[in-house]
Amino acid sequence: DKWVMDFDKSAVSKLKVQRADGETLTCSRDGDVWRMSEPVNDRCDNKKIMEIIISLKNLKIEQEDFVADEDNNLEKYGLEKPKVNVTMEEQNGNTFGVSFGHFLDNKVYAKRDNEMSVFLLNDLIVSELSVKADLLRSRELVRFDTVAGTLGVDKVEIKTPKTKILIKKTKEYDWQIAEPVKTLADMDTIKELIEDVKDIRILEFVENRSNDL
Repeated sequence: DKWVMDFDKSAVSKLKVQRADGETLTCSRDGDVWRMSEPVNDRCDNKKIMEIIISLKNLKIEQEDFVADEDNNLEKYGLEKPKVNVTMEEQNGNTFGVSFGHFLDNKVYAKRDNEMSVFLLNDLIVSELSVKADLLRSRELVRFDTVAGTLGVDKVEIKTPKTKILIKKTKEYDWQIAEPVKTLADMDTIKELIEDVKDIRILEFVENRSNDL
């Protein structure tokens, strides 16, 4: 048995998936946050990106699944124009890549980038790499962090076509309504409002760039 790629999953800073259908998925890590730059610019669902990286880390070639050490005829394995190619980059610049070709029963032909050896892998990884980009985007509507309750939030503004409500946090840690009238706000109500907004999730991405709002 042999691992397909030997990398540190916690050091991966970039993930790129190129598919035969023409879609390219590119995600990069900034601190603890993964962001997508292709096919759209958006924040990723960190958990789902790490699940893909862990699946790639766990790819193993069984002894009986080594097909050919040197075979220049990659077309017969579907590797000349692969269904999927995935590359990863660590923070130190090390890169790792694998291409996936034709299916054989419940397996898929694969090869490492810059190597000619062909082997078979479980084909579940191709399904995982073929998910649409929208399924890997963060579903959080409002993206901000609160350690506990309202900590880290110092202003709440609610607008409608006819009204505006402005609530600010004072130095005394009390919340005060600043508009349309000045008065103290109920802390429990503000906390509940902030938590409710934080918990809103996007059900479906309808259009990436709309010219008709």
